[in-house]
Amino acid sequence: MRAFVTVVLVLCLSTASSTWAQPPRAEVELRPTTPALRLREVRLAQNAERRREGLWLFTFGLVSLVGGGLVAAIRHEDEGFLAAGVTTASFGAIDAMLAIGLMDLSGARRRTILDDRSGVHVRFEDVREAELVAALRSGQGFAINAGLDVFYMAAGLLLFALGRARSDARGWEEGAGLAMVGQGAFLFAFDLAAWRHANARAEALRAVR
Repeated sequence: MRAFVTVVLVLCLSTASSTWAQPPRAEVELRPTTPALRLREVRLAQNAERRREGLWLFTFGLVSLVGGGLVAAIRHEDEGFLAAGVTTASFGAIDAMLAIGLMDLSGARRRTILDDRSGVHVRFEDVREAELVAALRSGQGFAINAGLDVFYMAAGLLLFALGRARSDARGWEEGAGLAMVGQGAFLFAFDLAAWRHANARAEALRAVR
């Protein structure tokens, strides 16, 4: 059980560190052209960055879903492995669903950018303002999520400690607790990186004149 949990934590943290290491890609080299075209270039680059972030989250979620499901199915007789597998798979399913919103699978956002629009806005100043507000709100959302990730890790550690302290514990507390810590660690690093990227996107939009 401990060996499995150790492997899960190492994979989570190594993936999270790779995500954290990704530099902000919101800043692009702008060609000397009209402000509207410069804004379009920035928005296209930022849309591509959001899609990469979504792909990271979707991939981790899918791996967690499949891996956790397999562990739960194969080792279902062991309550520790069963709890760790079910918890990991549950987090993975949620992560994968949340990632879909970042990936712009239909291409609708890209088409809107190419049309030089942002919702109902078509004037350059209005489009830039709308995109700036969206980037700042996105950053705030990731900041809130990072706080929730700390709660996940704390709750996981508490559950693990309760399992260790109980003389009649059957292992599910430890398995579920450590799985929560591993998932929370990845999500914390991901949300911190995404928060930084969102702020960088807002600065790049402000710089377009």
